[in-house]
Amino acid sequence: MKLSQSLLAEVKEEAASTRKLLALVPIEEKGDFKPHEKSMTLKRLAVHVAEISGWWKECLVHDVLDFSKGDLHPKNIRPMPIYWLCMI
Repeated sequence: MKLSQSLLAEVKEEAASTRKLLALVPIEEKGDFKPHEKSMTLKRLAVHVAEISGWWKECLVHDVLDFSKGDLHPKNIRPMPIYWLCMI
């Protein structure tokens, strides 16, 4: 198996696992929950987990992954219906 095929398979597997995990996060009911006053909210942490999957492209295209130079505004998310898990 080529390296590119191996990496693609790994990215697909990680994406499926991430989707399953994020589908279980109770954003509407507990999105504002913070385990500590200095912590991010549960919703922001879920968005952070979702955004991490996009970093691989930046790592391959650029020599440096510098967050101080980018657009760091969190994305808006909406909860995924539980029935979507059947399609993953």
